[in-house]
Amino acid sequence: MDSQLCLSVFTREVEDHNNPHLTFETLVIRILKRLSQSFHLPWSHVLEVSRQAPYLMDSHLHQDLLKIWTLRSKNATLDE
Repeated sequence: MDSQLCLSVFTREVEDHNNPHLTFETLVIRILKRLSQSFHLPWSHVLEVSRQAPYLMDSHLHQDLLKIWTLRSKNATLDE
């Protein structure tokens, strides 16, 4: 996956979402869902892979997503 594309989707989701209980994992799944639609991938396969190995993404991408997550204005933690 392209890091810039993921970061763009992630940033948009964080900025547009009003749920104070939104978790990091939920946002990652939203990114996967949006990307699966863009690339015409079956959502069931993407979801199954994400459930089996949620943290097997590129380490740089993971760090970038965490950085965006911690900069968001809403009070939240990674383990909500």
